[in-house]
Amino acid sequence: MTIVDHDLQGHLNDGFAVYKMYLAIRQHFNPDNKYAYTSVRNKSSANQSLVKCSKESYEKRSNVIYFTKISKMFHANPRKIEDYIVANILKNPKWGGSHLTDDDSLAAYKEWLRRVESLSYLFETDNKHLRNRCIAEYRRVEQSETHGLSDSIVSSNETMRINSENCSQSSEQLNGVYFNLCVLSNTGTHPLIVRELLGSRISVETLTIFMALSGCDSDWDHTDPSIANAVPRLRAYDSLLNWDRDRCMAIMRKVWHPPHQ
Repeated sequence: MTIVDHDLQGHLNDGFAVYKMYLAIRQHFNPDNKYAYTSVRNKSSANQSLVKCSKESYEKRSNVIYFTKISKMFHANPRKIEDYIVANILKNPKWGGSHLTDDDSLAAYKEWLRRVESLSYLFETDNKHLRNRCIAEYRRVEQSETHGLSDSIVSSNETMRINSENCSQSSEQLNGVYFNLCVLSNTGTHPLIVRELLGSRISVETLTIFMALSGCDSDWDHTDPSIANAVPRLRAYDSLLNWDRDRCMAIMRKVWHPPHQ
């Protein structure tokens, strides 16, 4: 969509609403903050109480035009504007300035839409990939007869399970071993599931849902800066991500505890 600057005059109120939403969502993702955007949004009226910000201070900013452009891009649709902001702050916590409406930001939004519009399929595909990686890793360790992985990962079927009373326990010990290989790690190393995200082999949505269903991050090393920063952001994302808990739980049961092997 081509937006002509002179068409934006008189729309500062729209831009101001977008700016307040932008500030609120950034604050929501801040790992050091207890602000919950979703709670405030549900209680606010026309976004008037999302954050404390005066219109006068907003209008003094040098980038107000970009917030107005965002409003016009999405025809002042709050849900679409929210999704656009979430998609970009999720990708880059420092997103802002003149980059608010550039091609990279639009591409990030479109890529985010592609993922969330096929979320269940993506989650199942990623879980199958993770299990296959764990099987390959287990076989590698078994064949090499090394002890590079801790006994708690290789031999314990009790350390980690899908954390839900509705999830049936595995009848096969290897299922638990594979799951442990996915979510546990030795000191100084990231869990396999985190390494797969960092290598862009699974989506951020998959890890977010996986954490919510399993509670696997409770055993991670939170003194590790990357874990300490990532886990709160993913938990914050969980409350903004629209996903079906029962369906995703069923996918995890099917992938990690298959009835026939």
